[in-house]
Amino acid sequence: GEPPVRAPMGDTLVDNPELKDKIAKFLSEIEQDGPVSGALADGSEASARTVKSIASLNRIFASLDQLEDLLQLLLEGWEPPRVVTIGAENSGKSTILERLCMMPLFPHHAETCTRLPIRVSVRRSAVQLPPTLEVWDTTARQQVGATRTIPLTNGDIDIRDTMDAVIREQNGEVSGVSLDREIRVSLFSPSLPPMNLLDLPGIVENPADVAEHTRELIRRYSTDRRDLSMFLVIIEATSSARNSTAMSVVTERGLTDRCIGVITKCDKLTNEEEWPKVDQQLSNETAEGTIPLVPHGYVATMNKALKLREGETCHARLIRQAQEEVRWFRDEEQAHDGYGSMVDADLATTEALTAKLNHMYIDYVIVSWIPKTIQQLLLELNKCVHEMR
Repeated sequence: GEPPVRAPMGDTLVDNPELKDKIAKFLSEIEQDGPVSGALADGSEASARTVKSIASLNRIFASLDQLEDLLQLLLEGWEPPRVVTIGAENSGKSTILERLCMMPLFPHHAETCTRLPIRVSVRRSAVQLPPTLEVWDTTARQQVGATRTIPLTNGDIDIRDTMDAVIREQNGEVSGVSLDREIRVSLFSPSLPPMNLLDLPGIVENPADVAEHTRELIRRYSTDRRDLSMFLVIIEATSSARNSTAMSVVTERGLTDRCIGVITKCDKLTNEEEWPKVDQQLSNETAEGTIPLVPHGYVATMNKALKLREGETCHARLIRQAQEEVRWFRDEEQAHDGYGSMVDADLATTEALTAKLNHMYIDYVIVSWIPKTIQQLLLELNKCVHEMR
């Protein structure tokens, strides 16, 4: 008789428990957090495998890499989720995004502030390609100037220089923020998942006009496509959630169920009396000085910048920085007693933040991409069956 694959497809759907089990197993596997891919400058992947970043979210698409043409078709027209940072100026927003993608694309030096939205769009490709940079007029919805290719190793310098040039042209000096310009960086990678990373200017209190502009940008970007947005609310460890302007904004806009609270700069806590406030926030319970973020909660981080060693790549520096963060939280002489267990419980380190993002990302993919993918795969199967008949 004919092989099963050549049999014509019927019009009636038949329950297939075995296929259901395979799909459930597949979804269970991709929800398990995985290692970042890539090697150190010396060619060793051992250390890189111990560091987690958003690259671990890539496994769902990597499993289809052998069907490269079909994968590109499946991704066409699908709008990936976006990670949006909201926080005060110099609270560590850009540092967190850099650590998540393990690439130096977000300016965050002491003398540099984010003065306009910076969007890094990650898309899958068979090979790593150089990033491209564009400036967009968000009011006219059109590109301003030419597309430029920038280096991957220190692209933050090009982005910073472009940002300063835009602000200088609009404001006459590098001061204030821009309400109608956005820097868009396109990154094509075989190891990172499709997503958009959005760094917004930090909230300030003075001068009054800039304070209003920073809040206006948050209102715009939190209203636009909130269904595909994951918000990181950045709070310095020395402050509290209830005193955070960023937390007030997301609470007022009803975004708490789409937020992860990120407590930054834990190394700035100088006495034992400050740690209980962090403990309270990590508990994600209602208490004085805290605001629960249900269901995703908070994580504590420490991403103190490390100097680049001679001959060291930026990626290797970021791996070293990530490993230092884990060591710091486990060292009871530096972090508070018991924070080693917080690391194990996914409540401390940027790796814990990655794990939380992993769950949010997978939930979005299951709802928005998996149904379309199964439908397309069935169409392709039907096409193959007809071609073989």
